[in-house]
Amino acid sequence: MKRIVFHLAFVALTLFATAASLSAQNPDEKPKSIPEIAAERADELMKYLKLEDYQVFQIDSTMSHNMQAMQDELDRMQKAGISNPDFYGATIDRWYNATDSTFEHIFTPQQWTRYIKSTYGKAKRQRDKRIAAWKARTEAAR
Repeated sequence: MKRIVFHLAFVALTLFATAASLSAQNPDEKPKSIPEIAAERADELMKYLKLEDYQVFQIDSTMSHNMQAMQDELDRMQKAGISNPDFYGATIDRWYNATDSTFEHIFTPQQWTRYIKSTYGKAKRQRDKRIAAWKARTEAAR
């Protein structure tokens, strides 16, 4: 009898926790669109790097284009049935590096130095290591 009561209490507690977590989520909240994400990131960089208006426009345009192109490529990979996560990671890294390469041309040398010393630069260094490892693996496989 104690076992049944324990199991019923466990099931009730699990159902309560599940219901509480579902009610806490906001079903009306939609995921942000690519242009919204790009605009937010451009605003963050504007504040952090003290960008000029034309630089913010270029950053926003670059991010909108590259993020949409990356999403399109990832969608094509998914539709093609590619399931290897390394391919997805390499694609994401390639697009982020293309974005950083464009940023390097948009920023002044002082802004680029500050960007590289920030968490953005840390992410770039990690991507560069992953890309180097990816290239080494593909070269070794040949």
